[in-house]
Amino acid sequence: MMQTYRRLPVAFVMGEGCYLYDAEGREYLDFLAGISVLGTGHCHQHVVEAIREQAGRLAQVSNLFYNEPAALLAERLAESFAPGARVFLCSSGTEANEAMIKLARKRRRGGEIVVLEGAFHGRTMGSLSATPQPDKQEPFAPLVPGFTVTPRDDPDALSAAVGEGTAAVLLEPIQGETGIWPISERMLLAAREQGRLTDVRGRGLMIGADLPEPKAADVVRAGLEAGLVLNATGPSTLRFLPPLIVGEAEIDRVLGFLGETL
Repeated sequence: MMQTYRRLPVAFVMGEGCYLYDAEGREYLDFLAGISVLGTGHCHQHVVEAIREQAGRLAQVSNLFYNEPAALLAERLAESFAPGARVFLCSSGTEANEAMIKLARKRRRGGEIVVLEGAFHGRTMGSLSATPQPDKQEPFAPLVPGFTVTPRDDPDALSAAVGEGTAAVLLEPIQGETGIWPISERMLLAAREQGRLTDVRGRGLMIGADLPEPKAADVVRAGLEAGLVLNATGPSTLRFLPPLIVGEAEIDRVLGFLGETL
Protein backbone atom coordinates (compact mmCIF):
# COMPACT_ATOMS: atom_id res chain seq x y z
CA MET A 1 0.00 0.00 0.00
CA MET A 2 1.12 3.57 -0.64
CA GLN A 3 2.62 5.16 2.48
CA THR A 4 0.15 8.01 2.53
CA TYR A 5 -0.62 7.58 6.24
CA ARG A 6 1.54 6.67 9.22
CA ARG A 7 -0.39 3.61 10.32
CA LEU A 8 -0.03 2.17 13.82
CA PRO A 9 1.07 -1.47 14.06
CA VAL A 10 -2.34 -3.07 14.56
CA ALA A 11 -4.90 -4.64 12.22
CA PHE A 12 -8.47 -4.63 13.47
CA VAL A 13 -10.75 -7.47 12.42
CA MET A 14 -13.95 -6.77 14.37
CA GLY A 15 -15.78 -4.01 16.18
CA GLU A 16 -18.76 -3.82 18.52
CA GLY A 17 -20.14 -0.74 20.22
CA CYS A 18 -17.22 1.27 21.62
CA TYR A 19 -14.71 -1.57 21.21
CA LEU A 20 -12.38 -2.90 18.51
CA TYR A 21 -10.64 -6.28 18.35
CA ASP A 22 -7.42 -7.25 16.60
CA ALA A 23 -6.46 -10.57 14.99
CA GLU A 24 -5.19 -11.92 18.32
CA GLY A 25 -8.47 -11.14 20.03
CA ARG A 26 -7.17 -8.21 22.06
CA GLU A 27 -9.84 -5.66 23.00
CA TYR A 28 -9.38 -1.91 22.44
CA LEU A 29 -11.64 0.87 23.72
CA ASP A 30 -12.17 3.08 20.65
CA PHE A 31 -12.00 6.81 21.40
CA LEU A 32 -11.55 7.88 17.79
CA ALA A 33 -14.68 6.43 16.12
CA GLY A 34 -13.17 6.27 12.64
CA ILE A 35 -12.20 9.95 12.99
CA SER A 36 -15.77 10.83 13.90
CA VAL A 37 -17.75 8.87 11.32
CA LEU A 38 -19.08 6.18 13.65
CA GLY A 39 -21.38 8.11 15.92
CA THR A 40 -23.50 5.01 16.51
CA GLY A 41 -20.45 2.89 17.36
CA HIS A 42 -19.21 -0.23 15.61
CA CYS A 43 -21.71 -2.62 14.04
CA HIS A 44 -24.83 -1.03 15.50
CA GLN A 45 -27.69 -3.47 14.99
CA HIS A 46 -29.93 -1.08 13.07
CA VAL A 47 -27.09 0.10 10.83
CA VAL A 48 -26.03 -3.46 10.03
CA GLU A 49 -29.61 -4.47 9.27
CA ALA A 50 -30.12 -1.48 6.97
CA ILE A 51 -26.90 -2.19 5.05
CA ARG A 52 -27.70 -5.90 4.77
CA GLU A 53 -31.23 -5.22 3.55
CA GLN A 54 -30.11 -2.67 0.96
CA ALA A 55 -27.26 -4.87 -0.31
CA GLY A 56 -29.78 -7.66 -0.79
CA ARG A 57 -32.08 -5.42 -2.86
CA LEU A 58 -29.82 -3.13 -4.87
CA ALA A 59 -26.15 -2.29 -4.42
CA GLN A 60 -25.39 0.38 -7.03
CA VAL A 61 -26.86 1.92 -10.19
CA SER A 62 -24.47 4.90 -10.71
CA ASN A 63 -25.46 8.55 -10.69
CA LEU A 64 -27.03 8.31 -14.14
CA PHE A 65 -30.29 7.15 -12.58
CA TYR A 66 -32.51 7.82 -9.58
CA ASN A 67 -32.76 5.49 -6.61
CA GLU A 68 -35.09 5.61 -3.63
CA PRO A 69 -32.62 5.71 -0.69
CA ALA A 70 -30.66 8.62 -2.16
CA ALA A 71 -33.85 10.55 -2.94
CA LEU A 72 -35.23 10.03 0.57
CA LEU A 73 -31.92 11.08 2.16
CA ALA A 74 -31.65 14.17 -0.03
CA GLU A 75 -35.21 15.16 0.83
CA ARG A 76 -34.59 14.75 4.56
CA LEU A 77 -31.37 16.76 4.45
CA ALA A 78 -32.90 19.54 2.35
CA GLU A 79 -35.93 19.89 4.62
CA SER A 80 -33.74 20.15 7.72
CA PHE A 81 -31.40 22.73 6.18
CA ALA A 82 -33.31 25.52 4.46
CA PRO A 83 -36.22 26.16 2.10
CA GLY A 84 -35.26 25.31 -1.46
CA ALA A 85 -31.96 23.68 -0.48
CA ARG A 86 -30.25 21.30 -2.89
CA VAL A 87 -28.21 18.26 -1.86
CA PHE A 88 -24.99 16.89 -3.35
CA LEU A 89 -24.27 13.38 -2.07
CA CYS A 90 -20.61 12.42 -1.93
CA SER A 91 -18.21 10.08 -0.17
CA SER A 92 -15.96 12.24 2.00
CA GLY A 93 -15.47 15.64 3.56
CA THR A 94 -12.71 16.38 1.08
CA GLU A 95 -15.04 15.68 -1.83
CA ALA A 96 -17.75 17.84 -0.26
CA ASN A 97 -15.35 20.77 0.17
CA GLU A 98 -13.97 20.35 -3.35
CA ALA A 99 -17.52 20.52 -4.70
CA MET A 100 -18.29 23.56 -2.55
CA ILE A 101 -15.23 25.40 -3.87
CA LYS A 102 -16.21 24.60 -7.46
CA LEU A 103 -19.82 25.68 -6.88
CA ALA A 104 -18.75 28.97 -5.27
CA ARG A 105 -16.32 29.68 -8.12
CA LYS A 106 -18.96 28.82 -10.71
CA ARG A 107 -21.41 31.28 -9.15
CA ARG A 108 -18.80 34.04 -8.86
CA ARG A 109 -16.14 33.61 -11.53
CA GLY A 110 -12.66 34.36 -10.28
CA GLY A 111 -13.88 34.86 -6.72
CA GLU A 112 -11.59 34.53 -3.73
CA ILE A 113 -12.20 31.95 -1.00
CA VAL A 114 -11.54 33.22 2.54
CA VAL A 115 -10.20 30.61 4.99
CA LEU A 116 -8.83 30.72 8.53
CA GLU A 117 -5.30 30.00 9.70
CA GLY A 118 -4.94 26.47 11.03
CA ALA A 119 -7.77 25.19 8.85
CA PHE A 120 -7.90 21.73 7.34
CA HIS A 121 -10.30 21.15 4.47
CA GLY A 122 -8.89 18.11 2.68
CA ARG A 123 -6.11 16.71 0.53
CA THR A 124 -7.35 17.10 -3.05
CA MET A 125 -5.83 20.06 -4.88
CA GLY A 126 -8.67 22.51 -4.27
CA SER A 127 -9.34 21.57 -0.67
CA LEU A 128 -5.59 21.37 0.03
CA SER A 129 -5.20 24.90 -1.32
CA ALA A 130 -7.80 25.93 1.27
CA THR A 131 -5.67 24.31 4.00
CA PRO A 132 -3.04 26.89 5.06
CA GLN A 133 -0.58 24.46 6.64
CA PRO A 134 2.91 24.59 5.05
CA ASP A 135 3.83 20.99 5.87
CA LYS A 136 0.75 19.75 4.01
CA GLN A 137 0.89 22.21 1.10
CA GLU A 138 4.58 22.53 0.21
CA PRO A 139 5.10 19.03 -1.26
CA PHE A 140 2.32 19.65 -3.80
CA ALA A 141 3.01 23.23 -4.92
CA PRO A 142 2.01 25.06 -7.03
CA LEU A 143 -1.47 25.05 -5.56
CA VAL A 144 -4.80 26.37 -6.79
CA PRO A 145 -4.67 30.18 -6.47
CA GLY A 146 -7.29 32.48 -5.01
CA PHE A 147 -7.36 31.68 -1.27
CA THR A 148 -7.10 34.42 1.37
CA VAL A 149 -6.05 33.47 4.91
CA THR A 150 -7.17 35.38 8.01
CA PRO A 151 -6.54 34.79 11.74
CA ARG A 152 -8.98 32.40 13.38
CA ASP A 153 -9.69 34.77 16.29
CA ASP A 154 -10.04 38.17 14.59
CA PRO A 155 -13.60 38.98 13.39
CA ASP A 156 -12.53 42.39 12.10
CA ALA A 157 -9.83 40.83 9.90
CA LEU A 158 -12.36 38.34 8.55
CA SER A 159 -14.84 41.11 7.75
CA ALA A 160 -12.11 43.15 6.07
CA ALA A 161 -11.04 40.18 3.94
CA VAL A 162 -14.52 39.79 2.45
CA GLY A 163 -15.31 42.06 -0.46
CA GLU A 164 -16.96 42.26 -3.85
CA GLY A 165 -14.57 39.66 -5.22
CA THR A 166 -15.23 37.07 -2.51
CA ALA A 167 -16.91 33.86 -3.61
CA ALA A 168 -17.20 32.18 -0.19
CA VAL A 169 -15.97 32.00 3.39
CA LEU A 170 -14.91 28.44 4.23
CA LEU A 171 -14.39 27.56 7.88
CA GLU A 172 -14.79 24.78 10.44
CA PRO A 173 -16.85 25.62 13.55
CA ILE A 174 -14.26 23.48 15.36
CA GLN A 175 -10.83 23.01 13.79
CA GLY A 176 -10.13 19.34 14.41
CA GLU A 177 -6.92 18.49 12.55
CA THR A 178 -4.82 21.18 14.23
CA GLY A 179 -5.72 20.40 17.82
CA ILE A 180 -9.45 20.95 18.47
CA TRP A 181 -9.76 24.73 18.29
CA PRO A 182 -13.36 25.91 18.63
CA ILE A 183 -14.03 28.98 16.48
CA SER A 184 -15.69 31.68 18.56
CA GLU A 185 -19.29 32.67 18.04
CA ARG A 186 -18.07 36.17 17.16
CA MET A 187 -16.08 34.73 14.25
CA LEU A 188 -19.00 32.63 13.03
CA LEU A 189 -21.32 35.64 13.20
CA ALA A 190 -18.77 37.78 11.34
CA ALA A 191 -18.62 35.17 8.58
CA ARG A 192 -22.39 34.89 8.35
CA GLU A 193 -22.89 38.65 8.31
CA GLN A 194 -20.65 38.94 5.24
CA GLY A 195 -22.95 36.66 3.16
CA ARG A 196 -25.43 35.49 1.52
CA LEU A 197 -26.44 40.80 1.84
CA THR A 198 -24.07 43.55 0.31
CA ASP A 199 -25.92 46.63 1.60
CA VAL A 200 -28.81 47.47 3.92
CA ARG A 201 -30.25 50.99 4.01
CA GLY A 202 -33.38 52.90 4.88
CA ARG A 203 -35.05 54.66 7.79
CA GLY A 204 -37.35 53.29 10.42
CA LEU A 205 -39.33 50.39 8.99
CA MET A 206 -38.65 51.26 5.34
CA ILE A 207 -35.70 49.04 4.50
CA GLY A 208 -33.89 48.13 1.30
CA ALA A 209 -31.43 45.24 1.16
CA ASP A 210 -29.15 44.47 -1.78
CA LEU A 211 -28.19 40.90 -2.63
CA PRO A 212 -24.80 39.97 -4.16
CA GLU A 213 -26.63 38.32 -7.09
CA PRO A 214 -29.87 39.06 -9.00
CA LYS A 215 -31.94 36.65 -6.90
CA ALA A 216 -34.46 39.01 -5.30
CA ALA A 217 -37.42 37.54 -7.21
CA ASP A 218 -36.40 34.04 -6.08
CA VAL A 219 -36.39 35.21 -2.45
CA VAL A 220 -39.83 36.75 -2.88
CA ARG A 221 -41.21 33.50 -4.31
CA ALA A 222 -39.61 31.47 -1.52
CA GLY A 223 -41.14 33.88 0.99
CA LEU A 224 -44.60 33.40 -0.46
CA GLU A 225 -44.21 29.62 -0.13
CA ALA A 226 -43.25 30.18 3.50
CA GLY A 227 -46.27 32.42 4.10
CA LEU A 228 -44.44 35.75 3.87
CA VAL A 229 -45.28 38.68 1.60
CA LEU A 230 -42.07 40.39 0.47
CA ASN A 231 -41.21 42.65 -2.44
CA ALA A 232 -38.38 43.06 -4.95
CA THR A 233 -37.70 46.52 -6.34
CA GLY A 234 -35.06 45.30 -8.74
CA PRO A 235 -33.18 42.14 -9.70
CA SER A 236 -30.98 42.34 -6.59
CA THR A 237 -32.95 44.49 -4.15
CA LEU A 238 -35.49 43.45 -1.52
CA ARG A 239 -37.90 45.99 -0.04
CA PHE A 240 -39.40 45.70 3.45
CA LEU A 241 -42.37 47.87 4.43
CA PRO A 242 -44.15 46.21 7.38
CA PRO A 243 -47.08 47.95 9.11
CA LEU A 244 -46.10 50.12 12.05
CA ILE A 245 -47.79 47.71 14.46
CA VAL A 246 -45.33 44.92 13.61
CA GLY A 247 -43.81 43.19 16.64
CA GLU A 248 -40.45 41.59 17.40
CA ALA A 249 -41.84 38.09 16.85
CA GLU A 250 -42.90 38.96 13.30
CA ILE A 251 -39.57 40.64 12.56
CA ASP A 252 -37.69 37.64 13.94
CA ARG A 253 -39.72 35.36 11.68
CA VAL A 254 -38.70 37.32 8.59
CA LEU A 255 -35.06 37.52 9.69
CA GLY A 256 -35.05 33.78 10.34
CA PHE A 257 -36.45 33.13 6.88
CA LEU A 258 -33.81 35.38 5.29
CA GLY A 259 -31.02 33.71 7.24
CA GLU A 260 -32.08 30.29 6.01
CA THR A 261 -32.93 31.27 2.45
CA LEU A 262 -29.96 33.50 1.65
